[in-house]
Amino acid sequence: MNRTGPSPGVRVRRARSRGGLFLLLVVAVLVLLSALLPQFRAGEVAIEGARILDPGDVLAVSGLKQGQHLLSGIGGGVARFFSLRYGAAEDRLLSAFPYLREVEARMEFPGRIRILLAERVEVGYIAIPDGCALIDAEGITLDILTGSYPQGIPVIAGLVPGTYALGRPLEVNDPEALQDAMVVLDAVLRADTDLRGDMKLIGRIRSVRPVARDAVYLTVLLPSGGEELMVRLHGVRKAPEDMEWLRFALMQGRLDGLGPGVLELSEGQRVFRPDPG
Repeated sequence: MNRTGPSPGVRVRRARSRGGLFLLLVVAVLVLLSALLPQFRAGEVAIEGARILDPGDVLAVSGLKQGQHLLSGIGGGVARFFSLRYGAAEDRLLSAFPYLREVEARMEFPGRIRILLAERVEVGYIAIPDGCALIDAEGITLDILTGSYPQGIPVIAGLVPGTYALGRPLEVNDPEALQDAMVVLDAVLRADTDLRGDMKLIGRIRSVRPVARDAVYLTVLLPSGGEELMVRLHGVRKAPEDMEWLRFALMQGRLDGLGPGVLELSEGQRVFRPDPG
């Protein structure tokens, strides 16, 4: 009598069945561990990068909270899911706070959720009826102030505002002139990132007035004596270089005592032209 064992096909099916059961067991154990282990609970929700925004308000709007399961709320798209980000929380924050340029809410194992904020920086304001609209270097309306004006940033003069809404670009009668002003103010912020010296150029500029295509007047408060200097910038594409030079010239006192006149910054030339008479 011939005795034969199971056929090769049967043995393969049995091996696959045992492998499938083992995989299910592993998954079940992992699910159970993630549900029970304290490392999968948020012992801390850390908020970083807040300058203007109140961390308590950010936490409340995000919907994330201490003690929640770390996997709860993960998702909001394939990229967010695989990078362990809380997409719905990010969307709520961006919608609620005009000051937010970017936000990242991410799970950090074990036991931590990290909310990293990138806030917009106010660079100037435009007068509106009964107050002013605060804007950033992209012309986004960050805040509407009534009955007062902000300190430490310039007024953008000579433009007539149209419609405005928080978190949206401010509409004006001359968008190209506003764009020129924004390019100059962005260059001012870049100059202020230089760690040599502690003077901030943005705090010395009283007003920015675009007067023609590619030409902008700045009213600058001198560090010594409180006198004002008029600066004419022609060629806003060279604004980064010119604003860096202007910052150092102010810090070194090279522009003190010039008297009434206009400092011309044009085509690589830096010339002071005194008022006639």
